Amino acid sequence: MVLRCAVKGPPDPVESLARSPSKPQVPGFMLSASGAKGDYNQFRTETLKGEPKRAISILTTDVLQALNSEGWPVQQGDMGENVVIGQVPYSFFAVGTRYMIGSALVEISEAIQPCANLCRLSYMTSQQVCQRFIQTLKGRRGWYGRVITPGMVNTGDSVERV
Repeated sequence: MVLRCAVKGPPDPVESLARSPSKPQVPGFMLSASGAKGDYNQFRTETLKGEPKRAISILTTDVLQALNSEGWPVQQGDMGENVVIGQVPYSFFAVGTRYMIGSALVEISEAIQPCANLCRLSYMTSQQVCQRFIQTLKGRRGWYGRVITPGMVNTGDSVERV
């Protein structure tokens, strides 16, 4: 089940240098090959020229719970995910597999690699702390998906493997 939807628009020029990856919660969004409506990902937009394989980012609650039990104060939305999924484990998702998320059909395209933008989170008190956080996220940072069929994604929507 979709527990949280989030988008964040483009930064203003001053904000972009220190912008946190966290995204504010929204009730839902239209998801298309260009991503979640209202969302902006600088790397995807500028470096990857709108790469459709990264239209949506997904994280599961079991990862957040594990991180919290390990002492990391990470909360839903902190790492910039567009959706937080509950009631299924991280291993439910697999590259090449398709899922109905709300009314959108999404294919998992790749596992997300943790990046240095996470160092901008308020609780990353030093470069060493951030490097430990990035290391602990390897293999469980979340998933990118490409949109096969556009549709609405809302908090409370079901998530089904197809």
